Amino acid sequence: MKEETGLEVKNLQYKGSYEYVNPERMERFIIFHSLATEFTGELLKKPAEGIPTWIALSDVPGLPMQASIRWRFPYLLRKGIFEIHVTWDEFRGWEGDVSIIVT
Repeated sequence: MKEETGLEVKNLQYKGSYEYVNPERMERFIIFHSLATEFTGELLKKPAEGIPTWIALSDVPGLPMQASIRWRFPYLLRKGIFEIHVTWDEFRGWEGDVSIIVT
């Protein structure tokens, strides 16, 4: 987080994982999601990944983002932990079977 934004997060809370497999390509990826509401530091002015900025939660639905991130995002703000498993549909180029567990 610090490398990409300049912020050092505190009290990081694990929220869940998003795993997707592509049987056709024999690939597997896992993304771990966390939430932090406390930080120190200043936002970087010109990081390589793009310019970070503060956005109100109410503005998030109107932002451009990948569809899979858009439907995953609400799980970050809910109480509990989620586990999402997706089997990629190579033919359609999109998520195929999706399994979601929320605890």
